[in-house]
Amino acid sequence: MSHFLVEILMSDAAQLERAARMLDAAQIRLLRRAAATRTIIAGHCSDGGQLVCLIEAADLETVRRLISMAFLPPGRIREINPVTGSPS
Repeated sequence: MSHFLVEILMSDAAQLERAARMLDAAQIRLLRRAAATRTIIAGHCSDGGQLVCLIEAADLETVRRLISMAFLPPGRIREINPVTGSPS
């Protein structure tokens, strides 16, 4: 599984709880279609007015489908690659 950072512009912080519920519901619907995803963390970036999520999924298209099924506006999605090894 890969990890994706999703940033969605949300000007109203009151919508965050609703957005989180919609994301959870979309994950359940996707699981029925054999496309498992998992939200590792979701939060609100107050200075940027964004909902920021770290999502585990098989591929970028699955994350796009998840966001669409959650009825969230399209946002910026970036794949996050793990850093291996330790600092010297």
